[in-house]
Amino acid sequence: MRRLQADFLAEASGLDANHPHMSNVLSIIDVEAFASALAYLPALAYPPELPGSAIAGHRNYILRCQGCHGASGQGKGPGAEVLDLAPADFTRDTLLAVRNFDAAFQKIRNGGGGVHGSSMPAWGVMFNDGDVWDLVAYISTFQPGVLSTPPGGGG
Repeated sequence: MRRLQADFLAEASGLDANHPHMSNVLSIIDVEAFASALAYLPALAYPPELPGSAIAGHRNYILRCQGCHGASGQGKGPGAEVLDLAPADFTRDTLLAVRNFDAAFQKIRNGGGGVHGSSMPAWGVMFNDGDVWDLVAYISTFQPGVLSTPPGGGG
């Protein structure tokens, strides 16, 4: 069983399953949880211009954004059908691709009417700036190569 766990950990994390200390590591950790945490490490090094947390933004996204933008962030939520303009597809969003987090923050905070003509509400009236930054971090996980998906779902 330990050999299978070592192989799993090595595959998930890129660590050497034959390293002399691996058996000690495996005796004290939950391998799947450890592999999940290792996969998220790149997100701990968020760009300094992105003060939000994708983990914190996940809940607000589910409650307030997923209805239009969808679970996968592609703008195909159930509410999208009744909108004149399709919601943003975060997997292809140009602002996120070029890491223009400030512009994404402004779109979420101020809504779509004055920015790009959409019916997206101004979430800045409901969320504080920290919550908006958390949403920016979370939606950035949908864009390949921008941020890692947080443990526990999303992206």
